[in-house]
Amino acid sequence: MPFCPSCNTEFRAGVDTCSECKTGLEDSPREHGESDQTFGDLFHCHDALVARRVVDLLGVRDIEALLRDRSCDDFPTNSGISSGQFIAVSEADKKGAREIIETALSDEVLLGSDGEFV
Repeated sequence: MPFCPSCNTEFRAGVDTCSECKTGLEDSPREHGESDQTFGDLFHCHDALVARRVVDLLGVRDIEALLRDRSCDDFPTNSGISSGQFIAVSEADKKGAREIIETALSDEVLLGSDGEFV
């Protein structure tokens, strides 16, 4: 899957430019210093702007996150847990990232309708 070298967002095959940064995509994400680092999905957002806000919240706490766009223009409905924006973090950061998102939900920085944990 192609990745944006600026914001580290993952895109579906066939996309060649980041819709946020307007940057050309690369075949793999930028290096993070740990080549064996494994990222797993943590939070699913229905809206791209909310997903970007979650990634920014994590970044303020020095937690690197990937934004995975799983929406599909070829299918008429983009709903449910299989579509939308997914925030992935390293296994080492999962607990801390979850706590940050839970705090944002309880403080109403994020609304319960903005997304859910996966």
